[in-house]
Amino acid sequence: MPEVGILKEDERVELIRGEILKMSPVGRHHAACVNRLNRLFSQKLGDRVLVSVQNPVELDDYSEPEPDIALLELKADFYESGHPQSQDLLELLGIKLKKWLKPLLVKVYSVF
Repeated sequence: MPEVGILKEDERVELIRGEILKMSPVGRHHAACVNRLNRLFSQKLGDRVLVSVQNPVELDDYSEPEPDIALLELKADFYESGHPQSQDLLELLGIKLKKWLKPLLVKVYSVF
């Protein structure tokens, strides 16, 4: 879409149920939480899964979110041949920081 001028090249958006939605900027607390979860999953699950951080996942023709963490089936080419699809997913996780309650209270939610 940047090629035809609909979106800017660096605009953070994702496709959800056929709608193009703007993504919030990644703040330092959010980034730190994602990094912590990445390390935890990588240490605990080791070579059993691929931990993908903030990369696109093709759920269907109308949804291509960029979850904070996706736990994926292992694939020899690390998905260079194409984005992971719904059958490759073990879990999708997003993180929401609840600043109004406590600055570092984190809610992890699963898409499935």
